[in-house]
Amino acid sequence: MTDQSLPKIPNLDLARLKFLYSTTRNDSYKSQLLTGLKNDEMAPYLHLLTTEFNWKADSALIAELEKKNAETLKSLEGKLADAEQNLGETDISDALIAKAQYLAQIGEKDKAISAYRVAYDKTGPLGHRIDMIFALIRIGFFFNDNDLISRNIEKVKTLIEEGGDWDRRNRLKVYEGIYLISIRNFKTAADLLLDTLATFTSTELMSYKDFVRYAAITAAITLKRPDFKKRVIDAPEILEVIHDIPNLESYCNSLYKANYALFFKSLAAIEQELKLDWILSKHYSYYVREMRIIAYTQLLESYQSVTIESMAASFNVSQDYIDSDLSKFIAAGRINAVVDKVGGIIETNRPDAKNAQYQACIKQGDILLNRIQNLSLLLSANALAIPSNAIVVALDGSGKFKSIQAAVNSISSSNSAEKVIYVKAGTYNERVTISRNFITLVGDGKSNTIITGNANAGGTGGSYNAATVTVRGSDFRAFHMTFKNTAPWPISSNGQAPAFGSYGARTFLSDCNFISGEDTVFVATGQAYFTNCYIAGDTDFIYGEGSAIFDNVNIYVDGKMSTSVITAHGGSDASLKSKFWIRNSRITTASNVKAGSVFLGRPWKKYAYVIFSNTVMPSAIAPAGWTLSLGDYSSTCKLGEIYGSNTGSGSSTSSRVQWATKFSKPSSDVSFLGASSAGLKSDGAVDEEREDFLGDSDGSGDRVSRDIAEAVEVINNLAKYYGSNVRVTASDLNLTEPESDDAGEDDDEQLMNANTTHLHAAPSTFWTSFTQRHVPNQIKPLFEEKVIMTTILHRGTATGIASALGRIVGVFAPILAGILFSITPILPLFALFVFLCGAAICMVLLPVETKNQAVE
Repeated sequence: MTDQSLPKIPNLDLARLKFLYSTTRNDSYKSQLLTGLKNDEMAPYLHLLTTEFNWKADSALIAELEKKNAETLKSLEGKLADAEQNLGETDISDALIAKAQYLAQIGEKDKAISAYRVAYDKTGPLGHRIDMIFALIRIGFFFNDNDLISRNIEKVKTLIEEGGDWDRRNRLKVYEGIYLISIRNFKTAADLLLDTLATFTSTELMSYKDFVRYAAITAAITLKRPDFKKRVIDAPEILEVIHDIPNLESYCNSLYKANYALFFKSLAAIEQELKLDWILSKHYSYYVREMRIIAYTQLLESYQSVTIESMAASFNVSQDYIDSDLSKFIAAGRINAVVDKVGGIIETNRPDAKNAQYQACIKQGDILLNRIQNLSLLLSANALAIPSNAIVVALDGSGKFKSIQAAVNSISSSNSAEKVIYVKAGTYNERVTISRNFITLVGDGKSNTIITGNANAGGTGGSYNAATVTVRGSDFRAFHMTFKNTAPWPISSNGQAPAFGSYGARTFLSDCNFISGEDTVFVATGQAYFTNCYIAGDTDFIYGEGSAIFDNVNIYVDGKMSTSVITAHGGSDASLKSKFWIRNSRITTASNVKAGSVFLGRPWKKYAYVIFSNTVMPSAIAPAGWTLSLGDYSSTCKLGEIYGSNTGSGSSTSSRVQWATKFSKPSSDVSFLGASSAGLKSDGAVDEEREDFLGDSDGSGDRVSRDIAEAVEVINNLAKYYGSNVRVTASDLNLTEPESDDAGEDDDEQLMNANTTHLHAAPSTFWTSFTQRHVPNQIKPLFEEKVIMTTILHRGTATGIASALGRIVGVFAPILAGILFSITPILPLFALFVFLCGAAICMVLLPVETKNQAVE
C-alpha cells in the first residue's frame, strides 16, 4: 500500500458491468463480465452470478478458478505461517493484508471482511489501518451494501481525526461523496466532490472523467447559479476534461446560459446515461424532474408573466407539454405560478418576503407554545402510586432483592395477575429477561432508575439475544425508568445493540427512556404501545417485525453517523398485519447532524409498514424521506405519512420518494394493532398520569434552553420585520432559579426542578419584565399581541374559538395562577377571571386586525 494509490480490489468495473447486464441483458456486457471474472479468478462471485442470472453453469471454468483459488490461498497461508514463526509484526501484517485482498478480489465478501478485521487488529501504522477501512468501503460499493459503507465511513472519519494525512482526508471526501450520491444526498455530495477536483487520486473507485461527471451532475441540481458558474463552468479542472465527456459540456453550459432548448435536449441525453449508471440509476427519475423544475423556475424568475407559447418555444416543446408539466409542479407547490389556459399566459406569484417572514414567526411561536404547554403539565403532575404488595428492588439492600432479574424469577412462571416490581433509584448493570406474563416495572423516575447492559449482536449471536431488557411474556408494562445499551461504538464491528426487546402481546411503556446506537427499540413480535417516551440512537433504532404505536415520543438522532435511519420495519406477512405508527411526536437531533442526513425509515423486510403523523420534523430529515438501502422492497412495502399532518422544516412531502405511501388516519388503535391488542392500555395498579417532558439527563439536551433560544429567535425575527436593529440573546433570558416552597417534594420532582431552573420564573419574567427590559421599543406593543395572541388565534382559526380558549386555560392560567399564588392566595381566582374575559374579547376583536397586519 502506498500513500498515493490503493489497489483496485475489488474491481468496481466488474460491479458496473454486472449492473449493466442486469439492466439490459446485453450479451456483450456478459462477455466482458466473464472475462473480468476469469482474470481476477473470481470463482465465488461466478457462483453468485450463475445463480442470480440463472446462467448455465460453466463447470470447466468454475473448476479452473476454484483450483487457482485453493492454490493461491494455500500459498498465502504458508507465507502467513512463515511470518508468524520467523519474521516480525510488520511481515505478519503484510501477510494478513495480502490474504484479505485476495479474498476481496475473488468476491468472497464475508471472508474478506473477516480477514481485513483480523489484519486491522495486527497492523500498527495508522495509515495502513485507514487503507483497510477504505477496502471495506469498496467491498460495500461492489456488493451494494450501504450499511457496510456507511459504518466504515464513520470509522475512517474517526481514524483520520487521530492523524490521517492529506491524501487520505481527500480520499475520504471522494468515498463519502460517491456514497451520498447513492442515497440521494446530492448537496453534500456535490460539495465534497467539488472540493477534491484538484486533488483526486481515488482511481481505485473510478476514472477522473467519471469523477468530474458525478461532480458536475450533482452540482447542477444543488448549486445556485453564481456558484455553479464559479465552481463548475469556470473550474479549470473541469474545463480540462469536459470536452471529452459526452453531453456534459452542452448540459452545463446550456443551463447556465439559459439556452433552454439545448438544455432539454442535453437533459434527455443525460437521462439515458443515468438510467445505465450503477450509482445514479435509481434516482434518474427524481433527478430529471428536479432539473426541469430548476429550468422552469430560472426562466420564470425573469418575468412577471410569460405566454405559454413563448415558454414552449424557449424549451422547444409543445404548448400542451408545458401546460401539463407546469401544472403538476404548480399543484405540488414546487413552482410559484398560475397558468391562465384561456389567456395563454403563465403568471408568477412569488410570495412577499415580509409576509413569509411573518408566517415563520407565527410558526415558531406556535411551536414554542406547544412546548410551554408540555412543560406546564409538570405543575400538576401526580405522584407515583406504588401498591403495598409490590416487590421492591434496591441496590442498597433496602428492598427484597438487589437485582431486577432475581425479582422477576421470584414470580411464578404461571402468573396470571399483575405483579408490580418497584425498582428504586440506581443504575442496575444487568441484562434482564422477563418470560412471565402480567409483570409491571416501576422506577423512581427515568432519570433515576436506569437498567444498562453492553451486549451486542456480534457477541451474542444476533440482535434477538442482545437486548438489555428482553420481554417474552404478555401484558408487560413499565413506567418511569431508562433502558440503556452501552455496547462499544462504532457498530460496524460490533453489531446491533438493542436497549429493549419486546416479543409478547400488549406491551405498554410510559415515561421511559431508551438509549443505544443501533436497534435501540426492538419490537420483535406482538404488539406494543409507547407513550411519553424518549428514544435515542443513530440507525434503525426503532425496528422489528411486530406492531407498535409510538405516541408523544421524542426521537433523538445522536449524530455519530453522517447518515441516519430512524425506523427499519420488517414485516414478512403479505397481509400487512405488523406495522409501526409514530404520531404526535417530535424528532430532534444532535447539533452536528446535517440537514437532509436523516431518513424516516427503510424497509428491513418485504412487507414493511410505517406511518408518521402529527410529528415535528427538523431540517435534518432527508427530502426523500425514505431509503431502500437494505433492499428494494418499494413495490411491496408501505412506508409513508398522513400527508399534511406533520410539521417542521423537514415535513415537506413534495420531494418524497415516489413509492412512499400517502396514508389516511387508521380508524382506531385496536384496528391498527390487531384485535389481540384490545385492553393494551387498561388501568392497573400504577398511576400513569405523571409525565416528564424534559429528558435532559438522558442526553437529549436542556429543552428549556432550546425553548428560550426559539423565543429569542421569534423576538429577533419580529424586530427585523418591523425594521428594528436591536437584537437580543439567550443571555438576556438569564432567569433565576426559584426557591422551593415544597419541603416534601419527592426525589424525582427535585431532579426535574434542577433541570428546569427557568420553569417557575419564566412566565412572569418572560412575558412582562423581560419585555420591558429587552424587547426593542419599536415592537413592545406588538410582542405580546403578535407572538402570543396571534399564535393562539392562528391555531384558533384552524380549530375554533373553543380550542383557542382551551389553550389559554391549559397553558397560561396554571402558570399565571402559580405566579400570583406566590404573592397572595386571593389573587389567582380574580386574575383568572379577568384573564379569561380579556382573552375572549381578544378572540372576537383581534383576528381582523391581525389579518390586516399580516397583509401589510
